[in-house]
Amino acid sequence: MKKIYLFLFLFCAYNWSFSQSDCAKVQAHILYAYNNAKTAYEANNITHLKFYSNKAFESFKLVKQSVDSCNCDNISDYTFEAMAFLSKVPNVDSFEDSQFYVVKARDLAKKITDQLDKCTTLSKEENQLSQLEFEKMKLKQQQEELLLKQQEIETRMAEKEQKEIALKKEQFIIEAETAMAKNINSFNSILLTCKCDTQITSPSENKNNLNAKSLEEIRKYYVNQLSNITSNYLVKLKECN
Repeated sequence: MKKIYLFLFLFCAYNWSFSQSDCAKVQAHILYAYNNAKTAYEANNITHLKFYSNKAFESFKLVKQSVDSCNCDNISDYTFEAMAFLSKVPNVDSFEDSQFYVVKARDLAKKITDQLDKCTTLSKEENQLSQLEFEKMKLKQQQEELLLKQQEIETRMAEKEQKEIALKKEQFIIEAETAMAKNINSFNSILLTCKCDTQITSPSENKNNLNAKSLEEIRKYYVNQLSNITSNYLVKLKECN
């Protein structure tokens, strides 16, 4: 009989230890879920909000995978509710509505954390494991944040470069049009002085698509136009003789 009691005691102790270990996993994942939901709520634009909202959703999925083996009331229900809120964020365009769902998930993550504190007594080793898992996830999040910031900087730099190129194109077109108009006026003045009954006219080609071309293509366009105008002028001047 003593052997049976000993076996039952060891079996229960093993299951309790196993449950506590899974609770340590849940604790690590829920801390990461809370951190991501909090970051999403504090985001200053909807792109960041949705990015970290998705990270929080993935963390809650990991909580869900481990929660059944962690004997702690309400955690499963809280996890399901949080995932339901976060699942709505990708389909919402309003920043305020997205924040509403995110803050609900953040608060539920806090409830899960509090509930875990009430129903688990993790060993020193399990606490260390939980903290290490959280630190690992936090480091991963920091790396993702740096990558996101790098992408934002690259996007802003690309936009700035495009604006600078557009400005250079605009300035070049204005200067080229001014030079071409001066040349035409000068050629027509000479033709008039020489009693030539003819004039040079501005090219009638559509210039609306010039901005879509590269700066080099625009330069070549005006070089050709000026060359054609000059050739046309010389022909008319020769015919005038």
